[in-house]
Amino acid sequence: MDTQRLALPPFVFRSVARCAVLFFACFPAGGQLVIPDDTPVSPPPSESAQPEQEPSPPAQQPPSPPAAASPTRRSSDKAASSPEALLAEAEESFTVRGKAIHPKIVAEFLCSMADRGDPLTVTMDVAQAQGTNEYCCAGDLPESAEENVVLESDGTKYGYRWDGRLSNGLHVVHAWEDTGHRAHPDSLFFVRFSLDRGVSDRKPSYDRLLMTVVGWYAPVLGSVGRVGDAVMIGRDGEKDAVILKPAPPKKGNDIGPDIRERLGTLERDFTVDGVHVHAGIVEEFNGWISD
Repeated sequence: MDTQRLALPPFVFRSVARCAVLFFACFPAGGQLVIPDDTPVSPPPSESAQPEQEPSPPAQQPPSPPAAASPTRRSSDKAASSPEALLAEAEESFTVRGKAIHPKIVAEFLCSMADRGDPLTVTMDVAQAQGTNEYCCAGDLPESAEENVVLESDGTKYGYRWDGRLSNGLHVVHAWEDTGHRAHPDSLFFVRFSLDRGVSDRKPSYDRLLMTVVGWYAPVLGSVGRVGDAVMIGRDGEKDAVILKPAPPKKGNDIGPDIRERLGTLERDFTVDGVHVHAGIVEEFNGWISD
């Protein structure tokens, strides 16, 4: 059977296309076209005659719900306290959350003059210690560690001076305390920061910002200065100065056989040189209940 096509004038196609464009332009996605039952539906105007129509009043939209709070501030706050951000801050300025590291935290590394051995405490969790009752009054700390940082606690003045960071990543810290008698000599510490994780009864897992003593020099009897990576310690009344060029130990360095043997007995029965670990050493790990 032959079929015949009905040829329509071109202006009809143009009129239909114009109506479609006007429809979608006037009613964006999600809009509704509401026509009362008694409103006559007129055919689209022809191309030659397009009477002007008064603009329809804008349809009333339902009130929009209150805008959600921007997550930018929350994200930035979270980033500011993230472990990576805390580490970057400590490495750059020797501060924690915008405050200089508490001098009493640094003083934990000081060794008694009666012992004159290596520091007994070699690592501190700076992020957890800063601002606790044991290391209180963090609000009184300066925002910068570029000058002497001194704070009094329980009748003792603790202080240190941060002499910057060497190219090998070690920080130079000159620490002292004033108790009225010289229990600990002024000391120079070379410390580094690292991240770690721990567990507790209150936290299944939490982040730790560790400050660890890599090297030290005591007593410091004069001024401390730096020339590049060289640290110079002057002696009062003497022209010559002690020059130190500290370097962190390389990974894989052999540990002495005596230490390996002690480690074995410590792991096996919690003893050192045939004696149980001193209760006072274990007590050093106790925190304050209020913290």
